[in-house]
Amino acid sequence: MPSTIRSSTGIEPIAVDIPEAERISGLGRSGIYEGLNSGEIDGVKNGRRTLIILESLRRYVASLPRYDRNDPPEMIKAAIEMRKAAAASNPSPRRVRRLQQHQSDSE
Repeated sequence: MPSTIRSSTGIEPIAVDIPEAERISGLGRSGIYEGLNSGEIDGVKNGRRTLIILESLRRYVASLPRYDRNDPPEMIKAAIEMRKAAAASNPSPRRVRRLQQHQSDSE
């Protein structure tokens, strides 16, 4: 997220609406509302509009866990293992041909 966000007037806003918060943070709408509901993102109401306090949005994004490609989340690990197991127990026709070719080359 950029360190300074400028409005059309060239002044850094104190708060932005939900679509703008999504755009500048890279979070989705549900991520913004999760932060609001947990109290990690500060919001104020202006009539029906919800405005997000930029300073709290910056803190929230900075507090998110860092991505480590060497340590994927458990769900991803499980999906990778399932995919490997499925491939081993039910190889694709192409893989079967390669294995047969490899065996005939070895003989």
